[in-house]
Amino acid sequence: MNDNQNDDDKLKEEIEKLIKEQTPHKNISFQMGFLLHKRFGMHILLTLMTNLLVAAIIIGLSRITISFVEVYSFEAFFIAITLYTFIEIPIKLLSLKYMFKYIVRSFGFIFFIYNVAIFFVVSLMVNDFDFLIDPLNVVFFTIAFTVLRSILNVYVRKSRFIQGV
Repeated sequence: MNDNQNDDDKLKEEIEKLIKEQTPHKNISFQMGFLLHKRFGMHILLTLMTNLLVAAIIIGLSRITISFVEVYSFEAFFIAITLYTFIEIPIKLLSLKYMFKYIVRSFGFIFFIYNVAIFFVVSLMVNDFDFLIDPLNVVFFTIAFTVLRSILNVYVRKSRFIQGV
């Protein structure tokens, strides 16, 4: 009887071990689309690259049409967008961890307010990155930046899904 019970216990342990191996622990932030990659270092790099690309497109298009941001040097552009990225990531992750319910209730509008505030602070910190005279310029830039970045992030996620990474 003891041998039979020991065999049952061993079998249960093996089944539990196999179940744990089969169910991958997925990050909720990755599943919800807040992270671009499972590895956090890769996520930071992808976010920085997309932010640089999107900001360059928005600034270039704004010079052709209505100018609402002025960048006087490449270094100022790179420093401003890098600073924006490294301020945005921890704020976004802390907000997701501690204020998830409010973010869902506001449909992510809290992130838009964060982005406006971060861009404004970055423009104060970097001398050659300026939103000109009108305070609404930072809002217009943030709207264009958010829309274009969302489109690019969807493309990055789909390309990663297609590649099976």
